[in-house]
Formats: sequence, C-alpha cells, structure tokens
Amino acid sequence: MKKIVSIITILLLSLGLLACIKTPVEDDPKIDIKEGQVAISMYGVNDLHGAIFEENGEPGIAKISTYLKEKRAENEEGTLIFSAGDMFQGTAVSSLTKGRVVVDAMNEIGFDAMGIGNHEFDWGISDIEKFLDGDAETNKMNFPLLGANIIEKATGEAVPFTKPYTVIEKAGLKIGVVGAIGDYQETSILTSIIAPYEFTDTYAALVRNIKILRESEHCDIVVALVHDDTSAINEKLALLKGNERIDAIFNGHTHRYYAYETSRDNDVALPVVQSGSNGNYVGVINLVYDYDLKKVVTVSAENVNVARRSLKDDKAILNIFKDYQSYIDIANEKLGKAGMQIDKGDFTQWAVKALQEENNADAAFINSGGIRSGFPLYSGSEVTYGSIFKMMPFDNKIVITYLTGSEIKAQLSNLVSHVKDGLELDDNKVYKVATIDYVYEKPSYRLQGGTNTILSDILFRDKLVDAVRHNIEKNGSWKI
Repeated sequence: MKKIVSIITILLLSLGLLACIKTPVEDDPKIDIKEGQVAISMYGVNDLHGAIFEENGEPGIAKISTYLKEKRAENEEGTLIFSAGDMFQGTAVSSLTKGRVVVDAMNEIGFDAMGIGNHEFDWGISDIEKFLDGDAETNKMNFPLLGANIIEKATGEAVPFTKPYTVIEKAGLKIGVVGAIGDYQETSILTSIIAPYEFTDTYAALVRNIKILRESEHCDIVVALVHDDTSAINEKLALLKGNERIDAIFNGHTHRYYAYETSRDNDVALPVVQSGSNGNYVGVINLVYDYDLKKVVTVSAENVNVARRSLKDDKAILNIFKDYQSYIDIANEKLGKAGMQIDKGDFTQWAVKALQEENNADAAFINSGGIRSGFPLYSGSEVTYGSIFKMMPFDNKIVITYLTGSEIKAQLSNLVSHVKDGLELDDNKVYKVATIDYVYEKPSYRLQGGTNTILSDILFRDKLVDAVRHNIEKNGSWKI
C-alpha cells in the first residue's frame, strides 16, 4: 500500500498537482510568528556568472548586497545567505580575476555557504583551491564550498576543495547545509580538468549526508544546495521522512526561476526555489521553527525581483571594485560600434566562421553552448572587450587538427560548423580543421582521430576579438 501511495504522490508531483509555482514578487514575504517560535529566513543567489555590475537590466552585486544586508539586519539571529553555484564565470572582470572580485563581494555580504556548480571548474581546480588555502592574499572564502558527490578517483575519498556539508548555529538551532552538483554535469566541463574526479549519484549523496546531519550532527533543520533542478530529485527528497527528512531546497544550473511548496503527507510542505541568473532574483525561503514541538511548522518560498527594487549601491562593494580598476579598464576597452543588431544565432554562426578564417582553416567546429549572453547587441551600441567576453566567456583554447572530408561531414549536424566558402569536401581528402579544446576533448564528437594535431594556448575569445577588430576596420562598424 505504501508503494502505491508513493507512486501516486510522485505522479501528482510530476503533474504539478501538489505544488504551485509562484511568480516573482517585489515585496518581501510576511512571516507570522507565535510565542515559542522563531523565523529562519534564508536567501539564495544562484548562477550569478560574474554579473557584478549594474547593466542591461541586471541589478549588480552592490545592490544585491544592500538588499541582503537589510534583510539580515531585520533578523540577525535567524538569517542565512546561500549560493547554489556558478557564481564566478561569465564576465570579463570576474574571469580576469579568476573570481576573486566575486569572492570579495560574497565575503563582504556574509554568505554562509555555497554549493559548487559546474562552472566553478572552468579555470581548473587550482584556482578554486586558492580560495580555500587560508591565505588572505589569495582572497580566502569566508564560507564553505559544498559538494557531497565529488570523489577523487585515485583515493576514493572526497576531494579536498569541497566539504559535503556544514553546520551553522542560529537562534539556538543547529542548521545543517548539504551541497551537491547535479547528475551528468561533468559532461559540460572540460574533460581534462575533471579527469581525476568522479561525480557520484546526486540523490544518494544528498540522502547519505542528510542522515549524517540528523543523526550524528543532531541538526534541527537541514537544507540542500543542489546545482541542478531535476524535478525527480526534488520529488524524491520530498518523500523522505524521519532522519532523512529535508526542510528546504535551493536549486541552480538551468537559470529558471521558480518558487513553490511541495505538499507532504502529514507534514509541513517542502519549499523549493531557483532564482534565475545574473542576480535578477533572490530566492527567499522562510521557515518557522517551534521550540516546543522541535520542528518546522510553517514554510514559504518566493523569488524577490531585486532588479525592480529601488536600492542604493552598497559603498563597501563599490570600494572593493576600486581594487580591481585595472581589470575594469581592460573590460571597458572600446573596439568600435555595432553596425547592426546582433542576435545570438547570428553571432554563433559568425563566430565559427571567424574561427575558420582567422586560422586559415578549411573547416571549423564549436559547440552552441559556448555562446552565452549579452544579446541582442543593438545597432549603434558600443562594442567593448567586455561585450565579447559576455558572449563567449570561456577560456577555451584553439585546437588545429586534420580530418578527412568524410570525418568532417559526419560532425556537421552535431556541432556548430562552417566549411570554407566555396569549398566542396572530398570524402578522401584531408583538410585543416580549427576547433576548441572543449569540443576536441569530447569523445562523442570524434575529432581526436585527427592527425598532426596542435593543442595551442591561443584563446578562442582572443581570436574573436581580433575578428571584430578586423571587421570594424573593414566596414567602419561591426557587421556580421
């Protein structure tokens, strides 16, 4: 009978019948507290992607800081601030500083914990480890980085650059926070970077550590920071009871925004939130804990639209920016003007053609996921180094290899591709191909069978900047 009930519950959850997804709000949710109770207010930022400045409708981290500090001041003993990952990679200043400017801002705001995301791996593990070595000169994180399901293959032990969980004491309560990265996200990371690591089952790692937090750490409340929004995992977590029970989930990764409370049999609902990307929204989960009953009795989940609130910049954050002025100047370098509206699809095709032309290759391949944001770029807009960085933020390096015409044809429909204008591929002839390391290293794309391969240190993004300069010199403005 229990199995039947569980199956029905999962089906209802999948159909959204037990959870109502809410639209973002501009006003803060109200909390009703009775005597003998306390409000635990948790705020979450996910997928900031280095969007630290106010631009293109994004609030910037100085305004996010003002909001979060105001909320903490209202409930100092009961406020927690989390991230569900992907905070650093995405903009010129953040990437040029390898995330240091974002870490400084997060320290100033007072983040309590961060779950690791796939893009925390983009620059290699050594840059993450620098934040955790205790040396203030390398911008130490004042908060733990959580990843319960990342294992070193050589030892079978947890990696040293993350912890599975942390325990925070607030208002006389022990609050356990477990973090995990979603299943299969290793496929979105440069293969060579994660070769020493194994990403284990997300759900199993969460359950194992929730139980530790309840039984060994004696936590009153348990929260999960999951860099994923797979509904199946959230739904399975909602069904857990006893020492495997969880009180709240902060998601990330897909840049969606949602907030809902999932009904549970004979129990208070499970609040779940994901808050878009680039800091436009802050997720808010409120838990009311009853000291006598020794449990959470009321919950709510909302997304607050920070971008639409009238907030002043936090001067402490602006002062942090001054330390990185040289990097800001690089990002603001002007390349020229856009001579037409440039949309993501058009730029993607232009970028792969530029890769082919700038390397005097016969064909070129890139992946569509490497082209990110900053679109549309309107006609007449200033084009800066930072503009190109937002469009292609990854430090992918150029790879040159030689493939037969038939090998090139086999991948034309699998990747964003361009064959030299006017060239007809002969199946048996060998051609020069330009690609990027992310694509080359993926076995599924079958480019590693090429000959005379050159793994360069030249960044694809730098070649794009060169191509933009050449285009502007030729046309007077950037036209694609």
